[in-house]
Amino acid sequence: MPPVDDQAIPSDDDIIGLFRQSYAAPWDRQRTPRGLDGAHGQATANPGSVEGILLASGGFTAWCMYHLLANGETHYEGRQNCRQIINSFNQKTAEECKNLALRIKNEVLIDRTIKTHMAGYEERLAKRRRKPLHIAVSRIGSNSFEGIDDSNTPSPPRPPSSPTRASVEASGNLEHPSAVQIAKRTEDHTLPFQNPSALNVGKIFPEYMTDAIFMMETGNADTNKAVYEASITMTFPDSPIRKQDCVMSMIIKHTKLEYLARRLFGAHTETEGEFRYLRLESGGQAWPGPELWLRRCQHEAVTLVFGKAIGKAIETSEFRISEINSGRLNTTECVTLSMPQRRDHNAMLNLVLNLSQAHQIRKMLFGR
Repeated sequence: MPPVDDQAIPSDDDIIGLFRQSYAAPWDRQRTPRGLDGAHGQATANPGSVEGILLASGGFTAWCMYHLLANGETHYEGRQNCRQIINSFNQKTAEECKNLALRIKNEVLIDRTIKTHMAGYEERLAKRRRKPLHIAVSRIGSNSFEGIDDSNTPSPPRPPSSPTRASVEASGNLEHPSAVQIAKRTEDHTLPFQNPSALNVGKIFPEYMTDAIFMMETGNADTNKAVYEASITMTFPDSPIRKQDCVMSMIIKHTKLEYLARRLFGAHTETEGEFRYLRLESGGQAWPGPELWLRRCQHEAVTLVFGKAIGKAIETSEFRISEINSGRLNTTECVTLSMPQRRDHNAMLNLVLNLSQAHQIRKMLFGR
């Protein structure tokens, strides 16, 4: 694909050309792409986003390829060129995105090896879903700033992973380290529970937090009344052989992000136009890529925001204990928040919970 002029705005044909090039090369991938479950949950929860439109109008393959291109997980020449084109795609209106998604679906030929892999990824996601509306645990992979030494702090439980760094880290990678590696390490051996009733959520979380969680209306065919389910997933290790924690992930309404970012992480976020950025104490601004990861939650805020049951489950988790033993007392990576750059997109919040406490919470949320 010819390079895009640095001063020129990539055209629709440039976008189609990028997908055409990416679809043409045979694949020999051995593993499922990192962060796929979490990204799928985000696309499902944000139908008006580029990802949501691609998934709905372009199909799973178009959405998945976009995810790989946007997060630098494909093998291609001209990485900078690709970034320019993806950024241009992200600025399109909903109608423009839909038209491009349909063009990708109908005009671009796909190598048979890619078709095979994509079918496998889609089947696997379907198996992990027990209900039609699925919010998956986001996979977090390490991504820190240069010059910051974390050698003396515990690595996220090879159970979970949560973000952190002087309170906040900006990352262009959907993957992260901390509150969710529990699911990454036990990717093929996890037992997810998804979408509890809104009524049960209110029994666990304080009122503000309950209101902040994205709810889905499912309806009840028997009573013809609206029924609401919370976009929460609890992922448990399938084997208790090793000490592991549970990861709870939830979609947070975009209207609640600024308060939660400040209360949990001491992070001052603002919006300008359609985008969200981080306001620094110096007066500077940090503009994220597709996502901004907040890590090192203020410990004193945990129980106040999430309630006593969740607070106790976090405090007694294996990962929290390892943090305390390493001297990290005032902050914790057991809570991480992924904030999309777009101000109208919902966010992903991840919590690391003690396994025994998590089972009790599970029974209260899911009744089983």
